[in-house]
Amino acid sequence: MIAKEFLQQAYFIDRQIQLDLEKLSAARTALFGKGVNYISDGTKAEHHGNGVENAYIRVLAYEEKIDAEIDELSRKREEIEQVIEKLPDKTERELLSRRYLLFQKWDKIAEDMGYSYRHITRLHGKALQKMSLNVLF
Repeated sequence: MIAKEFLQQAYFIDRQIQLDLEKLSAARTALFGKGVNYISDGTKAEHHGNGVENAYIRVLAYEEKIDAEIDELSRKREEIEQVIEKLPDKTERELLSRRYLLFQKWDKIAEDMGYSYRHITRLHGKALQKMSLNVLF
């Protein structure tokens, strides 16, 4: 695995969490639209169970999945942070932290650090090379 792929892992986990949160929101919305049917004349068999129960189970499943993903993201961020902290240059450490732990855009990083966009991308390339050459991860 190359340095950039290693560093991007947290970002992709975070994106999956955001997607699952949207799915959870939709499942919760569907839950409130369900009603329980207490009336049955016995002529039609209920094969799918209770709609509210099924919707609630779906909500719980999404919540459990999201909790597991958040735990994974936390572990991955710690791992990435430990690797970044091994770099000797504090500017490169800050740049990589902003990009791969805070998920900031290049323009924001350049503005916050007081450098040009071009200089930030150049520093980024140097930091990735150092990580790859030193096999920090």
